Amino acid sequence: MSSSWLILSLAVVVMWGAWAFLVKLASQHLSWQEIFILSNLVFFLFTLGLLLYVKPSFAGASQAVFYVLLAGTIGSLGTISFYTALSLGKASIIVPLTALYPVVTVILSVLFLHETLTVKQALGVALAIAAILLISQ
Repeated sequence: MSSSWLILSLAVVVMWGAWAFLVKLASQHLSWQEIFILSNLVFFLFTLGLLLYVKPSFAGASQAVFYVLLAGTIGSLGTISFYTALSLGKASIIVPLTALYPVVTVILSVLFLHETLTVKQALGVALAIAAILLISQ
């Protein structure tokens, strides 16, 4: 098995860590609305470039398109909440707390996709939930 996924995953950790830090720096001078607009302008430019390069058809995937549009809506609301939280509180608390979002994914996957967890994995989720309680106090 190629380790490309691991390299990319570690790159995500570094980039998202730097992203959250830069958003916190920006929030000292800009509103969450201004940060959202500017960051999404950059995101749009990347999207436009990909759209021109790939030229997707989205044919025959109406349910998948619905899921992606819903995910985009929820993701945008989450980003707005994140930017607002960073403008109000400490990055050293907010970033680790919000980085526990995979717990929600795990719970939804177990409930609706009928995925199973090993005992160790379930213990990891329980520890993540405990981390939420510890970090937020």
